[in-house]
This record gives sequence, structure tokens and C-alpha cells, in this order.
Amino acid sequence: MADGKDMGDEYAIIFDASKYSDNWLVAAVENSLYQRKNKGHTATSESELIPLVKKNLGSKELVVMALSVSCKNAAFIKDEKTGAYHSNFLFDNGVN
Repeated sequence: MADGKDMGDEYAIIFDASKYSDNWLVAAVENSLYQRKNKGHTATSESELIPLVKKNLGSKELVVMALSVSCKNAAFIKDEKTGAYHSNFLFDNGVN
């Protein structure tokens, strides 16, 4: 970011979460899914999601942690047939 803060710092501020907390990790995954949704995609493959989350968090280790915590917290729905990830936001608003 131009002011010297990274996206992790932004998530901590926006979501009122400590950096590296569960909420911070979930926010990175949700933001990545929203980025795809805003481009008209209601489903995101793992191969599409991982680079987005990595771009937001900066490391593969944090991506693994973020997906794990997000799964436990039901931050997304994963279609077992296709492997596609769906934001819970879409289902909360009647889109599926």
C-alpha cells in the first residue's frame, strides 16, 4: 500500500482484529472470495483462491492457516463435488 501498510495491517484495522488472529485470517479468505464475486464469479476453485489469499497474506504458510481457520468457522462453503469455494455471503443473501 502507498502509506507503507500491508494488506494484513489493513485487515487488522478494518475487521478490528489483531494481526495473525483467527478473525484476521478469515478476513483475508473472505476478501479473496469477495474479489471474485465482484467480478461476477459465485464459485472459486482452489487453484484460483490460493493465489488470491497468498497475495493478501504474503506467505503459503499463512494461506494454509487461513483456509483451515475459515473452514472451521464456516466462512465459506466448499462444494464437495466440484471442489469450488463459495462465500457464505452469497448464501446468506439467497444466491446459490
